[in-house]
Amino acid sequence: MANADDSNRRQHGKMTSETRYQALFLGAGPQMQCGVGQFTRLLQEAIEKLDPGSCTALTLTRREGSVAEIWRAVGSARSVVCNFPIVAWKRVMVRPLLRSSNFRLQTGAHALQLHWSASKGKVDSVLYYNWHTNSTERIAASAVVVACGPLGSAKLLHNSTSNEFPHGLGNSAGLLGRFLHDHPREWWSFRMDKPLTLLAPAAYLTRLPYNFSPPLLATSWTLGTASVRDKVRSRFGLKGTVVGVQIIGTMIPSEMCSAKPSSAQKDEFGLPALDVCIRYSDAEVGAVIRSRQHLLNLMDEAGYGATRGETVPTLFPGTVAHYGGTARMHAKREYGVTDALNRVYDAPNVLVCDASCFTTAAEKNPTLTVMAIAARAATHLAHDLKHA
Repeated sequence: MANADDSNRRQHGKMTSETRYQALFLGAGPQMQCGVGQFTRLLQEAIEKLDPGSCTALTLTRREGSVAEIWRAVGSARSVVCNFPIVAWKRVMVRPLLRSSNFRLQTGAHALQLHWSASKGKVDSVLYYNWHTNSTERIAASAVVVACGPLGSAKLLHNSTSNEFPHGLGNSAGLLGRFLHDHPREWWSFRMDKPLTLLAPAAYLTRLPYNFSPPLLATSWTLGTASVRDKVRSRFGLKGTVVGVQIIGTMIPSEMCSAKPSSAQKDEFGLPALDVCIRYSDAEVGAVIRSRQHLLNLMDEAGYGATRGETVPTLFPGTVAHYGGTARMHAKREYGVTDALNRVYDAPNVLVCDASCFTTAAEKNPTLTVMAIAARAATHLAHDLKHA
């Protein structure tokens, strides 16, 4: 493990103001044998080759890496590259927090509503159902971070009605829950006329250039093994003729696609259930279908004739569940629910830090983008609370 240096260690509990490195690489060690893990390692090696001594690394395992070490290391670098599974975050971040007097983890809690205080001009508490006591309880709050996912966050804000916001918190412009979108996704395989080394890890082909694509429409291809047998064989560098393909496309957000309160149905807590209306347009489905042949053409140009196998019928919303857009971000409140720092225009002490804030979605997994946006929003929230 290459830890942040000893000079950083001596700055107990304090983020250093001196930037000593161009990049800090946070990882889970050599056991992270995934595509992103290998890319991260190669990226670090490339940077070191171009600018020796410009990088440092911190490994987070069960025994290595603490909150204090992360804090000091992050302060020593201009950029941070993270690569480890979410379980590493839980292990390294949550466990120490549980020992802190300033942190409380409430399990078995289902958030029901955010309470707007007219006298304070802000949300001052959260109403939730406690499954341990089977009772409805309230917790006071200086600020609230909502991260229930695009459907859950929309429902919570819709349910947070008051005299000032009778149609839900964040819905003054009638935009809450609208512009819901998801990734069109399908899976299939193709067989080549001659064998190639099986991919381990999977390979990724990005979208076509913008000048060759209709506005906001794109697809990406992830290529890997198509069976458990080939997955095992790929670890030994063996060859095969069948390649599995996952295509992820984009959806053009439309205000006709929405997540809004039902006028007829209630949930188990007596609050309006959520009515979800979403469909892919012919253009969005067509973009995915055309991408099938494009990939086969690429293989043919590379000298490997390929025949597509059976396509799993998944070109309908919900199969990948990469929802977004129900609390869209915009510079003007008449066009968005949240501002550039994820603050709800109606209640700036409420932040929506999930894919709800997306205006559009690229043809990629949204997780890292959500994490980056949430980290930035949290940093500004901490500043706002400190200087309020």
